[in-house]
Amino acid sequence: MTDQPPDEPVFNQQIVFRLFVYGPNFGNNDGAGINSVNMQITNLRGQVVQSRTEQNAAYCVFGGGEPDCTIWKFAEHNRQGPDGTPVCTGSGYQAVMTVDATDDNNDGALWQFNFAIDGDYSPC
Repeated sequence: MTDQPPDEPVFNQQIVFRLFVYGPNFGNNDGAGINSVNMQITNLRGQVVQSRTEQNAAYCVFGGGEPDCTIWKFAEHNRQGPDGTPVCTGSGYQAVMTVDATDDNNDGALWQFNFAIDGDYSPC
């Protein structure tokens, strides 16, 4: 891939990520002071291709987390994402994770990152 930013994560045959988060007034254990985390992945067209609300630590984009996150393996899913959209090669996918915290001062904390998918897939 030539148009990829230098620090952008790249996924090829599978994808997984999780958020380790806690409310600082509730300790430093994963999930302390957290009601839930909403996770979304959008493709290059801005379509939501995965959306999940996790209510238990570990907060995993495809579920699991007890003890390991579920890994989405493209080959096992007909080279498609969870919503059935074909996976394509390109930069510009985005992950957004929004926290529903017990403490209103930390509610709505947001993490996001862009990532690319590389491999033997159609171009986006």
